Amino acid sequence: DTTDTTDTGEMCDDQTDVVLYLSPDDSNSMSSPVQVRQRVLADNSQTLSGINVRTWEFMNYYGFDYPEAADGELALYSAMQLVEGMDTRWRMQIAVSSEMMTPDERPAMNVTLVLDTSGSMAGAPINLLKESCRAIAAQLRQGDTVSMVEWDTQNTWTLAGYPVSGPDDPMLLQKINAVTAGGGTDLNGGLTSGYELAQSVFDANMLNRLVLISDGGANAGVTDIAIIADNAAYGGSDGIYLVGVGVDDDSSYNDELMDVVTDAGKGASVFVPSNDEAWKVFGDDFEATMAIAARNVQVELTMPPGFEIVKFSGEEFSGDPKEV
Repeated sequence: DTTDTTDTGEMCDDQTDVVLYLSPDDSNSMSSPVQVRQRVLADNSQTLSGINVRTWEFMNYYGFDYPEAADGELALYSAMQLVEGMDTRWRMQIAVSSEMMTPDERPAMNVTLVLDTSGSMAGAPINLLKESCRAIAAQLRQGDTVSMVEWDTQNTWTLAGYPVSGPDDPMLLQKINAVTAGGGTDLNGGLTSGYELAQSVFDANMLNRLVLISDGGANAGVTDIAIIADNAAYGGSDGIYLVGVGVDDDSSYNDELMDVVTDAGKGASVFVPSNDEAWKVFGDDFEATMAIAARNVQVELTMPPGFEIVKFSGEEFSGDPKEV
């Protein structure tokens, strides 16, 4: 869990309610639980060395049986219980539920695929990249458009605003199947080119998504994570939301880079170590991964005087709503 405290070192105020603002992971990232599961199942090991365990991502990834909200609304649910053996500590769970979106109800999508074709992607990673793209192609319908840029140290636009005929569009599948790996890894250059392509075909009447698929490496061009994240944030401000797809073994995947970049790009970070996971994320869960239910979700929590949060499984909280 993420441990925090509201203790400021001052004397306890027993008169004033404690008001805090809570933020879930509003980018809907789901990478951490898949990495943890792969590590445990792969070698029957309980050692999670090198994996960032982000508890809020588990709540994004796994479903909870809360009723859906009414159309156009959000629903809030809460429950609280006393922690066993601790008379002054309570455990509270808060859930925010949106309306259910079916494939027929989702907005038309304008998808830009930004594909890492560098040498480090050779073998299993490039095959997982292709399978993820095939899973996306299978969910698209007439009225959706697709753009594609392949990058290593050079950037090549292979599709620009292409209108698909429906699921499994033959031209799109042909482009996906032709992808090969080789060259250095200029992630910043590829991402920048991807946003330029997405902006050139931007449609305000569609849901504009940029899907970055990579092993998370950056060994050429700009390699500073903060600069790459700034570029992703710039694209997100234009209404083009980022989905980062990690394809590699958990032991070599650069999770930190993809997590920071997707958070800045207002999108989800997911991890795809197998074909089955590709079809779960972009098949069964396509709308949950790609569509948007709500933006900038924040929960205001009012507690009795003297109460504090000592352990928090969301992303962040603060007494200042501007900080979350």
